[in-house]
Amino acid sequence: MQRARFAGAEAGIGIVVLSLFLVFGVLGVVGVGAALATGQIKGDPGTWVLYAVFAAFVVWWAASIGHELRAVRVVEMHDDGTWVLRGPLGMKRGTIAAGESRAVHDHTKDTWLFAGIPRKMTLSWAIIEAGSQRWKTCGGTPKSQREAIGMLQRWVAAH
Repeated sequence: MQRARFAGAEAGIGIVVLSLFLVFGVLGVVGVGAALATGQIKGDPGTWVLYAVFAAFVVWWAASIGHELRAVRVVEMHDDGTWVLRGPLGMKRGTIAAGESRAVHDHTKDTWLFAGIPRKMTLSWAIIEAGSQRWKTCGGTPKSQREAIGMLQRWVAAH
């Protein structure tokens, strides 16, 4: 069996850490909402607007974590031709049976990274297709993705 890795274990660790902070955000939304509803915090229009913005941010944060959990981090290519696709935390995202046709398309996008000093960078990922199913891989820099994407594309070309 061969493994094509689109991200290291840090992808799963990052999701776990961000999810722990998300718990505090959800608790904040619930707590402030309860305090507003019971009158413990004066509910003037400005406070309600700030609360709505905070709640929307927490929902967006949860959705982004959910999006990352659906990504494929590792493709296990078994000797019989079966591919098992695993997510950032090792859970099974899907299986492509031996003999089933498949395609691997690489994608890139220029985007801004706001960590310390804002800078422009290129993100890379792949879309794996088999029949009507489509899976997006974890993203990274083109250099970090090149080996995994190439491994899958060579397998598809040979079969």
